Amino acid sequence: MPIGVTGIATQIKNLISSVTGVGKIHTFKRWGATDKDFETFAATGGKINAWFITRVSTAERWLTTGEFNRAHLFHISGAYGMKDADATEETFQVLVDRICGRFRSDSGRTLNDTVESVAPSFGEISAQSESGGAEGGLQVTSVGHADFHGILVHFAELHLGVQEYPQLFP
Repeated sequence: MPIGVTGIATQIKNLISSVTGVGKIHTFKRWGATDKDFETFAATGGKINAWFITRVSTAERWLTTGEFNRAHLFHISGAYGMKDADATEETFQVLVDRICGRFRSDSGRTLNDTVESVAPSFGEISAQSESGGAEGGLQVTSVGHADFHGILVHFAELHLGVQEYPQLFP
């Protein structure tokens, strides 16, 4: 049964939330006008620890009359409070790898059996890479540091391609 973009984002959230140490997770980008707004939706236990999920593109492919599939590209951004004395760099790097590992599980490869694959055969992030090898699952595209509302954080950008077969007329 097709679940659409918001349903897919919810399944991504469910998988990420099963990883120990993940803070708040939002199925859309959050924006705050003040530092207090930012802390409200990004802090857990007095520390920034949040993930944001959003779709950035969709490719559509017609297979036959009345049958098609869609490949969505989701960006997943993470922010984690920086504190040198606590070696938060190492903690955050391990957290990113644990999240990626969750998407290699059986339930992660099909988002709990709600989509065909997290290795699309077409679209912006297809399973066939330029080198001829297969790409699939959660891709870590950048890890670094950022300043969010005057708060230094570790920051990661992850990309996930998702292929689904929606109904022609939902």
